[in-house]
Amino acid sequence: MTQSLPHTGHPDAPFLERAFGEAMILVQQTACYLEHDGVADRDRLAESGRTVFTGEALRVTTRLMQAVAWLLVHRAVAQGEMTADEGLSPGRRLGGREICLGPAMSGAEALPDRLRELLGASRQIYERVARLEDRLMDGIGQDNPVHDLLRRLDS
Repeated sequence: MTQSLPHTGHPDAPFLERAFGEAMILVQQTACYLEHDGVADRDRLAESGRTVFTGEALRVTTRLMQAVAWLLVHRAVAQGEMTADEGLSPGRRLGGREICLGPAMSGAEALPDRLRELLGASRQIYERVARLEDRLMDGIGQDNPVHDLLRRLDS
């Protein structure tokens, strides 16, 4: 997924559609795993391993939820359903960075391979969206008082 910022500084619709599609495929794969094979994988672990499994599974779903929500907002911006300023307002920013980008729980290296794959893939998607948001926020001009206020609120 290559980031695409047209002259407006906002991601274009085709890029957002591809990113959204990729994220939704991962949402579906995650749900399928956690509802089926993941149940057996979790049950095979010791109690402490089950706790780590649950915590890291929540991290996967949080990353995906946050990334999909952000992509939906910016897809609406690209389609003219909201302004870029609305899309970058504090309430519509990518949330959960501390959790989503934080270190894995102790013992995560012993998790089942499939969950570790989902952890890696969800982190990649989340990081891409975070980088894109950072680029958008860095591109906000200081000449616009609304943008200046948003930047100060974000600090």
